[in-house]
Amino acid sequence: MVDLPEVRYHWFTLPHPPGFGAELLAVSPALDEIAWLSNNDTTCTDRKVHLTTKSGDLVVATLPTAPGRCGAPNLSKQAAYTHSGSHLFVLDQPLPDNVLIVFQGNKQMSSLLPPSGGWPKGAQPEMAVWSSNSETLF
Repeated sequence: MVDLPEVRYHWFTLPHPPGFGAELLAVSPALDEIAWLSNNDTTCTDRKVHLTTKSGDLVVATLPTAPGRCGAPNLSKQAAYTHSGSHLFVLDQPLPDNVLIVFQGNKQMSSLLPPSGGWPKGAQPEMAVWSSNSETLF
């Protein structure tokens, strides 16, 4: 991470357990916490959302196994903190059903999971974004 215009660098290294991949999701505004995703490199299973601070790492959610692809970060931002850093959303976009989870600190506050028959056409969560002046998620 680089602060501009000061050009001050902040270095983060994601853990890489054997057989697992690590993907950065978001960095908190205070630069004191990172949200990242671990998953099995070969099967895209055992996908877990982690929050890591200088105090350590905590798994805060396990994402459902997807029968299609693991996700598509090119469709929407996968995660973001509010400007205050108090809340984080994680938007998982596997085929065929998206999942949205909202955290306050390391506690899961709400989630939108697909119903048993899958999301009705056009009803799944997509393109999540925080308001610029409130703790409102659109």
